[in-house]
Amino acid sequence: IWVWGTPIEVDINGVRTSVIYLDTEGFESVGKSNVYDDRIFALATVMSSVLIYNLPETIREADISRLSFAVELAEEFYGRVKGNDVAFEPAKLLWLIQRDFLRKFINTLLTCVVVFIHQ
Repeated sequence: IWVWGTPIEVDINGVRTSVIYLDTEGFESVGKSNVYDDRIFALATVMSSVLIYNLPETIREADISRLSFAVELAEEFYGRVKGNDVAFEPAKLLWLIQRDFLRKFINTLLTCVVVFIHQ
């Protein structure tokens, strides 16, 4: 998991908040097992308040299955820490499907995500 740059400071309802962008390899990493990919995705889910699932194409059944399994791993974690005075909240999921005409607008869309997170 990579951390992008420095936190972005935003004001949300009078509360100063730091936004940190994380990036992962995604599924089907070259030379890595499905278990590795699933664990990275589950960890990113646990660490995030908003999760952007980025696809360069249309959604396939395999994408939904893998996403579902990774979410189950994250839910298992939430179930284990629940009631232990740990303030975890499951991430909101935002699907981002890239088409050729959308690639130009990715930076604008990511900026909008920051606004979406805090509404």
